[in-house]
Amino acid sequence: MIDEEWLDAQLHYEIAGGYRLNGCRVGGSGVAIFVDHPDGQEMVWKFGREMFREACYFREIPNSLAPRPLYDMDRLNRKLRSLLGDPQLPHVVTGYRDVFRSFLESLLEADAADFEGIRGRTEDMTRRLRFVLQSPPFSYLLEEIVSNPREPRGRQQWAERALESLGRLGEGDARLRPDSLLDNPLFVWGGAALAGYFTKAELPVAAAAALEQFDTFDEEQRYAFAHQTAILVDLLTQIVGNSLRLRLFCDATGLFGRQFTTAEERSEPDRFMQVTLEGL
Repeated sequence: MIDEEWLDAQLHYEIAGGYRLNGCRVGGSGVAIFVDHPDGQEMVWKFGREMFREACYFREIPNSLAPRPLYDMDRLNRKLRSLLGDPQLPHVVTGYRDVFRSFLESLLEADAADFEGIRGRTEDMTRRLRFVLQSPPFSYLLEEIVSNPREPRGRQQWAERALESLGRLGEGDARLRPDSLLDNPLFVWGGAALAGYFTKAELPVAAAAALEQFDTFDEEQRYAFAHQTAILVDLLTQIVGNSLRLRLFCDATGLFGRQFTTAEERSEPDRFMQVTLEGL
């Protein structure tokens, strides 16, 4: 959901070339941003609504929409603490949403609703597949299909069979604890990183805030959280292909026995104002 009142109040700042943003209006198909040209001319730039979904969820402008960080780190970290356990986060953050939806759609396309028979090439791959299947974001997507009257009946019937199959799987892996994913501080702060927050200089501060919450859990739960995150990094890399910001965040935590990023990736400059103009 796009909060027009909040977004309109935030989009007032100068960007490259002497242009200045002067608020916005939200329509059914996009967001119109009012822009002052350096020569005084007033213009309207139109962007897709999806571009602002994450900003409205976190209620902070991400670096992808600004020429410099416009958020306060302490305030952002407080907000992220309040999002632990929030079921909406994996469906708002584009990278997470794409992973779970792509996984679901591939199973639906193959008409694979009998999850008890799904196996990977190795035992570890089977554990990873089961982790995704038994995580809250996956069951949420199935329930969404079943309850949406606009979904074709064939998709709904498949989702109903899939939910029944999930029930037969029983408890999730005792070491991965898929039911605890939404409570994972690495998942929440990593989601903010994927959404465009945190410069490279800010990543250690963000990692410290996440670790402060991480350390409140017992050893078994910390093990589960770390391995959940490693699985999601691999899935993002393989399925979505855009895992860099999550990998940078994971490296900043120092929790993992390997680095997820290369020296070249770590040395790249921060990127700002990564927007795509759809029309005028």
